[in-house]
Amino acid sequence: MYFPLTEENYKDHRDQFRKFDSGEKLSEEIAKNAVTADQEAKITTTTKPQWIEVPEQGGHFTRRLPLEDVKDLRAKFPKVYRLVVWEFDDGELPRAAIAVEHPQDGRVFLREQEVDKWPFRLEEMLKRPKRAARVPPGGI
Repeated sequence: MYFPLTEENYKDHRDQFRKFDSGEKLSEEIAKNAVTADQEAKITTTTKPQWIEVPEQGGHFTRRLPLEDVKDLRAKFPKVYRLVVWEFDDGELPRAAIAVEHPQDGRVFLREQEVDKWPFRLEEMLKRPKRAARVPPGGI
């Protein structure tokens, strides 16, 4: 997934990556700026959009991304978008993006999506009571 994208810039990024005419070429481009599943990824107000691998776990694609400065994130990203690419890699054929059906655009290698729960999740995080700092046994 290519993330985070603002409401103002996600279409430009989408169009940039939709210029690739093959799934292999798109996958090669993704690999240039990819954060693999075993690398740390966190989202801050200064995070540039990047390809973040989201692994399959228990039948679902999921990955936790720590958020920093949630109040500032909410201001910068009142809505947030991502580009999603499904890739095929059997270890024998070249890694390639898989074409999917888009409701308006037909067969495409990537889809744009608004992360619709984003504003609600940020609001929930801001409403949580702050936890008091814990002093470890024996002091600091």
